[in-house]
Amino acid sequence: NFNSTFGYHSLESNTTGGANTAFGVQSLTNNSTGSLNSAFGIFTLFSFGPGNSNSAFGSSSLTNNTIGSFNSAFGEYSLRSNTTGIFNSAFGYYSLSRNTDGVSNCAFGDSSLSNSTTGDRISAIGYSSGSTITGGFNLTLIGYDAEPTTGVSFNQITLGNNQVTSLRCNVTTITSLSDSRDKKNIIDLPLGLDFISKLKPRLFNWDKREWYEENVSDGSKMQE
Repeated sequence: NFNSTFGYHSLESNTTGGANTAFGVQSLTNNSTGSLNSAFGIFTLFSFGPGNSNSAFGSSSLTNNTIGSFNSAFGEYSLRSNTTGIFNSAFGYYSLSRNTDGVSNCAFGDSSLSNSTTGDRISAIGYSSGSTITGGFNLTLIGYDAEPTTGVSFNQITLGNNQVTSLRCNVTTITSLSDSRDKKNIIDLPLGLDFISKLKPRLFNWDKREWYEENVSDGSKMQE
């Protein structure tokens, strides 16, 4: 029920799958029982099996998917090799194109995560970001060509590529998560007044250069 198909051999093998939309030559052509899938473009979701709730937009996107479900592919060859992976999102030409069974990955940008096959819970934003990754776990990569230390790293955040020389924000420290329930052998530090007397608290007003023409401050835009 509720299927829509347009194109040579599109949805031709469907038997009981419902609420599918196939638009393009051989789109969803091998789907038989999968439901709630959307395929737009030639060979999209071509090898499809019983997977559900997939969306493929762009030539050969998700073309080899078999039982993977809840995937979204936007762009030519995006998630092309995916077979059993679930909960993946790929946006951009060749993004996540070699993923096979990796789960919960997000790739945004042309060639982002293009070589990852089995990586899980990886987020890459930017052209070619994470393109050296083949596996790995729990990675975040933000910016053009941002890469982790190795192709199978885990639990890392990378901001920008190796040409980035400064990190600008309105805080001067990065605070790590802290909880006494995760610590043992807690003792008081033997620091007294001598240590406290060396501290130098400061009070100041923000008066940023970029608020002025030619980055020259005259104090007129200084914050209270």
